[in-house]
Amino acid sequence: MVRANRRITLEEIEDGLNEDCSHFSVHKIVSETLGYRKVSARSQHCTTDQLFYFCQSIIDSFQEKPPKKTTAIFLDMTSAFDRVWREKLREKQHNIGVRGKTLTWIADFLRGRRLKVWVNGEFSKEGRTWAGVTQGSVLSPLLYLLYINDIHPYLTEDSKVACYADDIAIWHTSSSIEKS
Repeated sequence: MVRANRRITLEEIEDGLNEDCSHFSVHKIVSETLGYRKVSARSQHCTTDQLFYFCQSIIDSFQEKPPKKTTAIFLDMTSAFDRVWREKLREKQHNIGVRGKTLTWIADFLRGRRLKVWVNGEFSKEGRTWAGVTQGSVLSPLLYLLYINDIHPYLTEDSKVACYADDIAIWHTSSSIEKS
């Protein structure tokens, strides 16, 4: 027996299909551009892959003679998806080859977003967002990784980076802590 139901409009189905198609189009281009270790952009990969990569790197450094030391920084970007500057994101998409209808659809998808917050048992007044990518969208982690992809030039060449959406680990292995 069905106790609750929710109407699904044709518009919702169309939006979902468009988002999936855009994700596929952008994924093909972006996966070539993003670093290998940004696994949320790669199908069949998860945070566990990042953990294994990090741990294996440390194990490898311990097995060297003499053993090396690893220094790491772990970042969890607060409200990261909400802080994406959309115009810069559009520029970065264009620069890597996302163009035409796909680029226009993504811009339209992000434009005109509205939000409200549930506080003390009631919704706040609705407001408009001017920045960010949509939480819960299949496309958003990919767009966010594209947005932060140019972090690598600011790291030393032998530093390692592992990203999964807004979680980032950066580490360096050296013969001494001072060099890290």
